[in-house]
Amino acid sequence: MNIYRIILIVLLLLFVIEDYLKKNKKIYGFLKIFMLLILLFLIGCRGNIARDDQMYISLLNEFEYSLTFIKESRFEIFYLFLNGIVKFVIDDYNVLFLVIAGINLYNLYKFISFFSVSFFYSLSFYYCRWIFLKEFTQIRSGLACSFLYLALIELYKKKEKKYYFWVLVGGLFHKAIFFAVFFPIFLKLLNKNLEIKEKIIYIFILGFPFFNIKGYLNIILLKLGIHQVYLTGYYSEKTTNIVYFYSLFFLIVLIIFDRKLKLLFFSRYIFLKKVYIFSCLIGAILYHYGDIAGRLSSFFNVEFVLQDKLLNIFKSRFMLRIVLLLFLILLYYVNFTLKLELEYWNYFK
Repeated sequence: MNIYRIILIVLLLLFVIEDYLKKNKKIYGFLKIFMLLILLFLIGCRGNIARDDQMYISLLNEFEYSLTFIKESRFEIFYLFLNGIVKFVIDDYNVLFLVIAGINLYNLYKFISFFSVSFFYSLSFYYCRWIFLKEFTQIRSGLACSFLYLALIELYKKKEKKYYFWVLVGGLFHKAIFFAVFFPIFLKLLNKNLEIKEKIIYIFILGFPFFNIKGYLNIILLKLGIHQVYLTGYYSEKTTNIVYFYSLFFLIVLIIFDRKLKLLFFSRYIFLKKVYIFSCLIGAILYHYGDIAGRLSSFFNVEFVLQDKLLNIFKSRFMLRIVLLLFLILLYYVNFTLKLELEYWNYFK
């Protein structure tokens, strides 16, 4: 059995017994930190494997302490700065990956702890997400997204300036996160006549995929400086449809149980639901794209801290835990076992 499945089994076991673990805060807290450390070393101690890792390893090897190198590099300034520190101290890409994973997982820990009612379910869900398993790096976009999580906490607290601060920090690791500056505007527009506007947005989410407006959007996106590869890259039609229809399915689940969830979790649930609606809307508008649609919609896909709230609306918590457990196993199987597990089988050096 490979290391990925062992970690998955441990995470799922902790989710199943989480109610009992919560009775002892010290043990519960220790296990949270322990699992994050396991993920830290999984991410940081990998070998020279595949995909974007090669590019990031090359950057560290070729890094130069010169303004010319920084100006000519296509990488963001904070990411270059991080490379410069690591190269000066030890010049080892595994150390770079460990530092990045540490920052990312710390921010993720704060986000899950703030919004989730089942830490280990949310962490298991995050672990099984396709975007996490595909890259298995937490480099640049993952790092930038982790600062967006901090920003969302601040926006929930109505501290808009701090929201923009963390978006700025994230954007200096990966500029795609600057897209998040539009979310507070969306939120303000949505908050007026909320129920009516939600229904209109649902219509847009249903309708946009039937209209291919890629040609018009390309003009706008190119002017915004979006890299060409994100405009031409695509997923298979089957993958695109699965992601889209699954998003619709979960949105329908939220609509069905909306009243109960509002009564139980009120403002936090309402806020997270709006974030998820924004993610679905982005996915629908950019339906005919691949990379850019997946990247931008995944930034705001907070399902991993929304789905756990279903545990509190049914009397039979045990049965629902079994259903959610099976869902996570299926998610892992679809996202990883069928696609990427063999590629990452030999994980460590």
